[in-house]
Amino acid sequence: MYWCFPIITFSIFIGVWCETQYTIFKQQNWILPLLIIVCISFFIFNKLYKNIVLYNSFLYIKYIIPGICLGITYSAIYNAFVQIPITMLDNQRADIYAIVTEYPEIYEDNQRVSLKIDVKKSNLNMKIPYFYTLAYLPLTDEPIEPSDIVKTKLFFYIGSDDDGFDREEYYSGINYHILSECAYTPTFEVQKSDTIPLLLKPKIWANNFKTVLENKFENAGFMKGLLFGDTSDLSVYIKQDFQKAGLSHVLAVSGMHIGFIVLLFLTIFGKRFGMLISCIALIFFIPMTGASPSVIRAVIMYLISVGGFYLRRDNSLLHSLCFALVFLLIINPYSVRSISLQLSFLATLGIIFIYKPLQNLILIPFKKFNSSKLLKKLVYILTGALSCSISANIFTSPVLLLNFGYISIASTLANILTIGVFSVLFISGLLLCILGNIPIISSVLVTIINLLSKYVFYIADITGNISGFLLYWEDIKIKTLIISFYVFIILWVVFRKHFRYYIGIAISASIIAITIYVNTGIENNKYEVKLFNESGQTIAISSMRNNFAVIDCAGTETQIAAENVLAYMDWYNYKEIDLLIITSLDNGHAKSVPYLLENTNVRRCILPNNYLESNIAQEVLNSLKEHNVQVVYWTETGEKDIQPKSLGINIIGGTDRKLGVRIKKGDIDLLTFHSFTPKMLNELLSTQDINCKDIILSDAFLGDDKRIPEVLNTLQPNKIYIPTAFSYDNYLENIAYKTTKKNGDITFTTTVK
Repeated sequence: MYWCFPIITFSIFIGVWCETQYTIFKQQNWILPLLIIVCISFFIFNKLYKNIVLYNSFLYIKYIIPGICLGITYSAIYNAFVQIPITMLDNQRADIYAIVTEYPEIYEDNQRVSLKIDVKKSNLNMKIPYFYTLAYLPLTDEPIEPSDIVKTKLFFYIGSDDDGFDREEYYSGINYHILSECAYTPTFEVQKSDTIPLLLKPKIWANNFKTVLENKFENAGFMKGLLFGDTSDLSVYIKQDFQKAGLSHVLAVSGMHIGFIVLLFLTIFGKRFGMLISCIALIFFIPMTGASPSVIRAVIMYLISVGGFYLRRDNSLLHSLCFALVFLLIINPYSVRSISLQLSFLATLGIIFIYKPLQNLILIPFKKFNSSKLLKKLVYILTGALSCSISANIFTSPVLLLNFGYISIASTLANILTIGVFSVLFISGLLLCILGNIPIISSVLVTIINLLSKYVFYIADITGNISGFLLYWEDIKIKTLIISFYVFIILWVVFRKHFRYYIGIAISASIIAITIYVNTGIENNKYEVKLFNESGQTIAISSMRNNFAVIDCAGTETQIAAENVLAYMDWYNYKEIDLLIITSLDNGHAKSVPYLLENTNVRRCILPNNYLESNIAQEVLNSLKEHNVQVVYWTETGEKDIQPKSLGINIIGGTDRKLGVRIKKGDIDLLTFHSFTPKMLNELLSTQDINCKDIILSDAFLGDDKRIPEVLNTLQPNKIYIPTAFSYDNYLENIAYKTTKKNGDITFTTTVK
């Protein structure tokens, strides 16, 4: 009977997943009655045919079918009464009465804030009392705070899937089924509430704590991320180091952080009283961190364990985990879409199933040695950290690969090297927030945090940049090796009685070692072209981790393309740009170049010879001179290759004020004529023969011009790529074109020798 509840929970999850993810379940009304009939049939089978030999083999089916049916039924009811009525507001305007539930994110011309809309006071025709929306509102003289009352007219809309990011799926997973913006500014009104709801007070406390951290540290982003999961002020370079080192979970508040809080209270108040105090503290800690699924899951499991302790009942971690999952699905079935929920539950499952057996296997060789208690304890702690990290990684890696396209093998090493450090950092930060006004204590805590933070940053930087430790799902060899590893793990579990522990460890370690070796070779021979999602053109070329080039660097008033280039360089650990090509000295190609030159070293720059005088042109030229960049004005006509040849770049001259560029390496053959008009292309093509595989053009090229068919028929590309903020996917002269607006950054990769 131990497995009944977990199997039912898993079945409910499958049912919820089907109903929320697949439109066929929402649209076909016959599916639910069919499942009910099948469910009743199994119950009848259960009653009448218990003596059949095969009955015991299918014992758990009687839990699976009802579980799936229950998941679909509840999700269908939720859709009918909650999700569908909310989404029917799409493209509608309505006067609303709402309560602010979070501090806003401030932008240059507006602010985004979470609102809890009162359905009755807003005169909306719904069966539910309230729902949540993320709203873009006008800026206010006095900052908006949780508990403030907002009265305005909102325009509702469902999130788009622009930039390669499905906003509708993401936001529904965190209980925002509709987004909105202020539809009519004169109606916008904010009032201070007479009373602050109890569950909103922790948000105000958290904001006060963040202010304390900002006053104590020049860059408080890391501590705000560690304590509250707020990484909005954290440097992108630190974020990337943590991602590459497999330490991102530290900046997403989860069970580990809950453990730190419990440890603090148990240390101060003892076990019996400390457990009660920690339960109260954790209930308030949930809203302080944004009530993410990972936090709610951890708190529920801890509350159940505390209840079991006081009631003198055994506590099953697996059953606690299942209860937490059911609770979250009841609140919002669409939370199955949440990556945070998936990773949190899978990591916990891995620890439940693998952690202890794996640690026992690792400890077997150490049992032969007679060592001191201190050494035994140290070995136990280290093997525990190793086993915990491996267990969680085995279960979460498939989700990470499918959603982010890479995993970090460095995670286990980074976790061992930082064992205990994050607990000291977290507890020190929490004490600083509470006791920050006491000078002596504050000084000591700030010193500890600064020292340990530097150590953590150093470990993240070193481990994150170890060659071959970052595995990308895109390569077929890596896919094969990763799948082989999982197949072996499954076989080891199934046939564990036939495997000696050292053989299993040796084989799994060998697969990992081979994977690192193969991946190192792939990365050292990898050639990548990235077309950034910017207004204007920005292209980065990375060749075999040796040479790096940038073609143009555009951006807008609010979007600095150079920041994305610098982040890309940091990800691949490039220290300078070997070659910068500016195909046209205007805002659509060079707006962010001065910023780029201020923040990194550029060895050589190629410019068109006859450029048009302008403010941006003069600014770029002055910046190039100031930073002693070698400048080449391109006067050649036709197509010429340039050094270093590993970059695979040819420059195409012959057009006034413009340069064309061909990027050709391996199976990549990409031609960029960004912002060339059809007339310019006609003139260029009349003087030279150009064949290509794919081309990059500006959205301006898509204007109504009769010469476009002639140009495209001459070039005959397989596909057109357009870096733009306006166009959508479509066909042009029966040639497919792809835009960065719809797909986000577009990456081309190949392996060369």
